[in-house]
Amino acid sequence: MTAAGTPSTDENPTRALAMGAILVVSLGAVIRGIDGWLSNPMQATVLGAVVVSFAMGRAGVPSARGGGRAWRRAIVSAGVVFVILAVAAGVAVAAGGAIHSAQPSAAVFFGIIESVFLALRDEVWLHGIPLTFAARARLPLRYGAIFAVLASVAAVALERSATPVGLALVATSSAAFVALWLKGRDAWAPIGAHFAFSFGADALLGGELLAVGPGAGNLTAGPSAHGIIAIVAALGFAAMAAGAPRLPIPQATQEEMDDGPADAPKKKKSSAKKKKRKKEAAKPEKKPS
Repeated sequence: MTAAGTPSTDENPTRALAMGAILVVSLGAVIRGIDGWLSNPMQATVLGAVVVSFAMGRAGVPSARGGGRAWRRAIVSAGVVFVILAVAAGVAVAAGGAIHSAQPSAAVFFGIIESVFLALRDEVWLHGIPLTFAARARLPLRYGAIFAVLASVAAVALERSATPVGLALVATSSAAFVALWLKGRDAWAPIGAHFAFSFGADALLGGELLAVGPGAGNLTAGPSAHGIIAIVAALGFAAMAAGAPRLPIPQATQEEMDDGPADAPKKKKSSAKKKKRKKEAAKPEKKPS
């Protein structure tokens, strides 16, 4: 099994990397086109997630069925990210920044939905697909991880609002999410962590429940983050990336994977055939009269 949870193939390494890069760039163009076509950000995010989900199946990105172990991977990862954001906010306040409470509204509910689809879209597009094709190219784990992190940074590096701190936050958060892909062997852990980052930074601390005021900087899941709150968050994600192997996240098993149940009937059938053959062999031969 590869780091991404899929069997390695005999595919040409150069061709595998080229195909992965082409797919990532093509999906990026489609996603940008959808964002420009639809004026509603939530609708654009949902449609983009649908397109990426289709590409996920075609590319063979590992996907596990939902269950107790899968939900545990997502919840533990999200919890760690929420702790990082809470620490970043606390340090920002201690350093003289201001964080004000805001009036909750129905936008919180829509923020949750949008963050779920955004996490699915970006994790599969920017991390799952690069890791899968890096595994097919038989790259060592560290180079596959670098390939996936660079895909995330390259996707936002040319945005006008990008800042050095914001790009560092994108890089460290991507490194943490990639480490979760390698730890959990499927998409549940990184999607849970990415959801927590998107919802926590852009909704909870972005004005839906709390608002970051002057002195604290700006915390966002995009490349425009800056200030003390973004610096602390980047350091937190770097620590998360380094400590991911020790997180209490159960790895996805073969039985959890989508293709797991398809093998079960075959095993039962072959064992039944073996039993039948043993019975026939045990029967005494009839003597000719």
